[in-house]
Amino acid sequence: MYRNATKQLLAWKQNCERKPLLIYGARQTGKSYLIRHFGHDEFNDMAYFDLEANAAARSAFDGDIEPKTILRKLGQIQGKPIDPGKTLVVLDEIQASNRALASLKYFNETLPGSFVIAAGSLLGVTIKREGFSAPVGKVETMTLRPMSFDEFLLALGDETMRDDIRAQYKLSEQYVRHDDALDRYWSYLLCGGMPEAVATYVADNHDFGAIRTIQRNILDLYVADMAKYASPTETARIREAFNSIPAQLAKENHKFQYKIVHSGGERASMPSPSTG
Repeated sequence: MYRNATKQLLAWKQNCERKPLLIYGARQTGKSYLIRHFGHDEFNDMAYFDLEANAAARSAFDGDIEPKTILRKLGQIQGKPIDPGKTLVVLDEIQASNRALASLKYFNETLPGSFVIAAGSLLGVTIKREGFSAPVGKVETMTLRPMSFDEFLLALGDETMRDDIRAQYKLSEQYVRHDDALDRYWSYLLCGGMPEAVATYVADNHDFGAIRTIQRNILDLYVADMAKYASPTETARIREAFNSIPAQLAKENHKFQYKIVHSGGERASMPSPSTG
């Protein structure tokens, strides 16, 4: 499925002053899929490492994190040398290694212009990072969000509808297939923008029952992540805040109120919605 973020990746590749690229995003938004397809389409060689699943790749960052040393070790792991000027090096699930995240600073300083992309879940990359130096100012960042409505239309094969809507909008004229487009939009709202759900919607003849199962699994994964990056007390509070979101969005006043989450709850004792 085409993602609009591909344009940003192409611009990054073509920039001769590129820094390592760090792609954030919630789990299941399609970061790995996007990077893999970009690598296969735009590079003759790609060295892909999942640092969460591959213990040997994580160990490459033990000790010296000088880039040439790291690339030599990673090359040994994959069985062939890595040329940083030609090979796209992908460090997926980088939140699994603080030292890997810190190494991006040195890739920028000692191997400028190399092709390095790191990706990780937003929670894992941004919190609980004690004992390491964040590569502030040494990386470019990009946030991958769920699929937009125009990406949804492309996944359905409705490229003509997408283009016609854009054209009519520029002309400030009504779109003659407005009702059909509105039906597509309601389907998009029910399906959501998670790529797996969209792919299932397309493959299973628009079966919303199958989509609902996927959506529940993703929610369960998010709850599991809360426990991974927080203490038991924090986890309980984060879950309370998370579970209250639908009811709070349904209010006429969409302001998030901690007293609704928990009786007597205050900002000082409850986590920020941006981190939960």
